[in-house]
Amino acid sequence: MDPVAFESLPLTASVRPALSRIDYAADDPVSLRDRLLERLPASLPGWNATLAFEGSDHARLLAELFAHLGATLCAYADQRANESYLRTAQLPRSLIDLCELIDVRLGAGASATALQAFFAKPGTSGTLPRAFRLQAPPPPGTVPASDLLFETLAALDVHASRNAMRLVGHDRSGRKLRLRHLSASDQDLGATMDAAYAGLKAGAPLVFDDGAALAAVPLSAASEVDDATVLRWAPGAVVEDAEFLIADTRVLGRAKQVMKMAAAERADEVTLGQNRLPVANAAMFTVGAAALVESGGLLMPVLVIAKDVAAKTITLNRGVVSSLRRSATRVLEGTACGAITTTIRAGSTQLWREPLGKKKDFPHTPQPGDLLLVADASGVELATVASAGGLLITLTQPLLRAMRPTVAPFENVARVRYYSIAPDDPATHQTWLRPLRLDEVPGAFPGGERTRLTLDKSYDGLAPGTVVALSDGQATQAFRVLQADSVDGKTVLTLPDEALPSLRVATLAIHGPFEHTMHVAGHDRSEQTLAAGASQLDLAGSPAGLSAGMDLVIADGAQAEGARIAQVQAIAGGARVSLARPLEHAYAIGDAVIHGNVAAIGHGAGGPDEVLGSGDTAAAPQRFMLRRTRLAFVPDPAASRGVAPAVEVFVGSTRWTLVETLAFSGPLDTHCVIEIDDRERATVVFGDGVHGATPASGRNNITARYRAGHGAVANLAAGAIVRMPQPAQFIARSLNPMAASGGADPETPEVARQRAAHRVRTLDRAVALSDHADLALTYAGIAKARADVELEGRGAGARRVVVVTCAATGGAALSTPQKDGLLAFLSARSADPVRLRVRDHRRWPIHLALRVHVLPDVLQAAVQRALLVAFGPGGFFAFGTRALGTDLALSEVYAAGEAVEGVDHVLATAFHVEGEATRVVDAIAVPADALATGGAATDATVGRFSVQLIGGLT
Repeated sequence: MDPVAFESLPLTASVRPALSRIDYAADDPVSLRDRLLERLPASLPGWNATLAFEGSDHARLLAELFAHLGATLCAYADQRANESYLRTAQLPRSLIDLCELIDVRLGAGASATALQAFFAKPGTSGTLPRAFRLQAPPPPGTVPASDLLFETLAALDVHASRNAMRLVGHDRSGRKLRLRHLSASDQDLGATMDAAYAGLKAGAPLVFDDGAALAAVPLSAASEVDDATVLRWAPGAVVEDAEFLIADTRVLGRAKQVMKMAAAERADEVTLGQNRLPVANAAMFTVGAAALVESGGLLMPVLVIAKDVAAKTITLNRGVVSSLRRSATRVLEGTACGAITTTIRAGSTQLWREPLGKKKDFPHTPQPGDLLLVADASGVELATVASAGGLLITLTQPLLRAMRPTVAPFENVARVRYYSIAPDDPATHQTWLRPLRLDEVPGAFPGGERTRLTLDKSYDGLAPGTVVALSDGQATQAFRVLQADSVDGKTVLTLPDEALPSLRVATLAIHGPFEHTMHVAGHDRSEQTLAAGASQLDLAGSPAGLSAGMDLVIADGAQAEGARIAQVQAIAGGARVSLARPLEHAYAIGDAVIHGNVAAIGHGAGGPDEVLGSGDTAAAPQRFMLRRTRLAFVPDPAASRGVAPAVEVFVGSTRWTLVETLAFSGPLDTHCVIEIDDRERATVVFGDGVHGATPASGRNNITARYRAGHGAVANLAAGAIVRMPQPAQFIARSLNPMAASGGADPETPEVARQRAAHRVRTLDRAVALSDHADLALTYAGIAKARADVELEGRGAGARRVVVVTCAATGGAALSTPQKDGLLAFLSARSADPVRLRVRDHRRWPIHLALRVHVLPDVLQAAVQRALLVAFGPGGFFAFGTRALGTDLALSEVYAAGEAVEGVDHVLATAFHVEGEATRVVDAIAVPADALATGGAATDATVGRFSVQLIGGLT
């Protein structure tokens, strides 16, 4: 058989366009066997092809063996071709070799970094060394504890005064407590105190004291709610409207003693025989008319013979027949209901009356049960009406004496006059006796500017400055005692201002001093906010050792961020700290805490110096492999990935410099490189005397000091790094106020290809806007980035800046060391680093609710589980699903929902940004610095997702 030239052989396979991998030798063993059997009759003319196809010939077995061998060799050939190109390579070794061809080093992982806050024991200080070890307890069943070791990246001076610094004004509320004399609401006014206080009783006065002004109100109710006392007082209880800044206000309550005035005992008394009565309204009385004095069971009919409206007094025709209490006595004026000009005989029970006036009618007709006052010149008799009508009034009992006509004031006809009184009728004119007022007590207002109160006995605890409250049951006032003297065994209080003249002496109680000094809840917490963009912090007190270059962490329980001190200057009562860059977030001043004992920490654990071997100039270039794998990395803006291996190499006592390549090193440069293979093993490579110096010959004179530890597993939440394997004596505790970030696993082939593309496009410099985002994506631990031009500042001073928004691996926020490292990395490569800014991305939580119709023969439970996966945080809203600032469309939701097996169709009942009214929109605009999130069941900060199933099998 003549040989056939290779070139003349027909093509056995071809590569289709747009394949993701090279596939030249696409034949499988079956197709190769069939082709071999087809060619055998032509190559071997004497061969019986029928036997081969019937399976009874040994040639068929040989053909199958050769077909299997050929398919294996073809697969090897295709794989080798694929591993020769960066786009299709899969093996780590291939990726390492291919990336080096374009000056890109494959990312061997990255170490997480964070800021750690240390808390010194009270009154202590000290210095933490570099490489002080910390640890995060791993969740059960996850990773070994040794994989979550961190070390400080530099030494740190710690002082107890910098443990948890506060902002000036953090302990001063800006709220005001308003005490209103009148209120449109019928509900009581009130306030909640800062703690629970016992023994507060309704009716007792409360005093509000801000150091300058005083105000008092009677307590209407006190209740205990959640270990705090809620005080309430009725509208109108305050003498006048007042406002108190609660930061300065103390509330005094529960008086230790209740005192009375010496005049109080007789202040409510109307003495026997007294005929001049103080009334609340003297103008209502008619001189010459009959009236009734009622006090308890006493009913005394009288004539009003004079009145003094200004002095609020009336004079009676006779004195009272017994001692009366002012507070229990009222005077009722009779209503004229007729008169007669003839004498009425004693014992009469029927009284005739004559019409009055031109119309000959009666002004008033009494009702049965009314009291009737019959007045003549001798006085007034009291009777009870049995009936009345027309000219006749019938009494229930006879008159005791004869009643003779007399001439009344302003009249010229002598008559016996009749006056009726209905005591229980509100329409009856009546007035209570006016109590003795403070302005009627001799010596109470000396000089008109002060008040002097003579008490009923001697009292203790009333030193000058003591707060007392005056209350008579209607009005309440508070004063600071100006002077307390003892005169004739009684205490005389001098108050600095004039008390209300209308205070009733009989019921006046002087409360004080007070047992409880209360504060309104929240008095020591500011409600003000430190605005985002602030570039200075005013710290309360004088923390020791603050200086430029120190790291701080500001946190308020809701968020936290790191800052660096640029300048410190003393101010009244504290220190003013200028920051190297403005704050990104706003903080509640009342909650904000500034941690001052802060050190940058990095994932990874060091160990003792490791002897690598002996230098030998004749064996150059020398290579030494490190014993431990998975090297730790530290930020290095000069490195191509922004991080460099945490390795120090010594030849003798001289530390050699790590570089990424020896291509630019001279024969005298003490440089070395670290090569990391596909198994994460690190090798130290020295120069050959031409590119890089050779290490001096010596026995075991080459040593290394390094840390090991990297990976995304160390991207821990805030507060997770708390253990100190070897505690310092002066440290009480420590924690990371912000999450650790920047940790990354070795690059996958897909990530390696993307980073290589970014590196080739930028050529390690940033000029165009897209260059900044591409370069940021080459930085270790950065998963997403975008660059935008924004205006910074306002007005004429505004300028355009380049803002690079980033998200760390897994969607975490950038830690301060990572953010600082990224900014330095980009600045070193940017055409205008002064206008460069780096910021974190933010969540854009989405509320999504679906009504899903399930196919009739499909279980609802199965569809529900599939939907929760499809729209959960790892599905539709997965971190890797979309880029920063990418809008969401409702059509995407429908496509994802209807792609779930068993779903007939989907209808959205809610699709909007969290915080907005429930609605369904066609598209949701996502800001440039945000990433849409969702899929949580109830957490609105992530974005809620709910589903309603209709149809299917239940």
